[in-house]
Amino acid sequence: MGARTFWTVGLAILMAGAVSMTPFANGKAKKASRGLLGNEAATHATSHFAEPDLRNAGAIGTSTGRIEGLGKVTVETSASWDWGLYTGIETGTPNVDEVEVHPCALMNTTPHTFLANLVPGGPAPWDADATVTITTRHGDEIFGHIVGGSVCELEVLPGPTTVNEGITSFEIIGGTGKFANASGSGLLRNVFNFATGEFEANEIFLHLDRSKDDDSSDDDSSDDDSSD
Repeated sequence: MGARTFWTVGLAILMAGAVSMTPFANGKAKKASRGLLGNEAATHATSHFAEPDLRNAGAIGTSTGRIEGLGKVTVETSASWDWGLYTGIETGTPNVDEVEVHPCALMNTTPHTFLANLVPGGPAPWDADATVTITTRHGDEIFGHIVGGSVCELEVLPGPTTVNEGITSFEIIGGTGKFANASGSGLLRNVFNFATGEFEANEIFLHLDRSKDDDSSDDDSSDDDSSD
């Protein structure tokens, strides 16, 4: 099994495990809510080729869509990932010996400061905070902290350029309004084609628990009315 195949299979297992997780509340398994996202936009972005340390890349981006049980949402991700193992920087042989060994970057779980911003007119320096924020159409927010994940090259195209898959795992640590005491976990998955500049997939899976004081029937599912 080649290195790229190995890591792709590994991520597939990670995805399957994350999606099938069923946290228990009052002895009952909870089903994951799934959402499809689009309308992606980035306000901050840095390649590891542009960073002085030639190791970390990152972005702050938003997307919109619907999540089952929540309705229409905006999702903002402030994330960075470390290509150090892939590029061979740790062994002193960048882009030579390690390319086929580890074609993946690992998500950072702590903030990272970037000195460059590749988005025209974007501010620099800037911080990737390792956070995920989900905002409903009514303005209530759900806060998440990134706890793991990967960005992997699924395919190398002529150019050269790549098709990358990002897996971001996060813990829900509260929010505002009806989600002030929210907890749980979530996972973001996206596939980006650098040749076309488009996302081939962008989805979110969410296990959301609210406090006992929250009315679990008071959700935004009515927002799923496609007529508005």
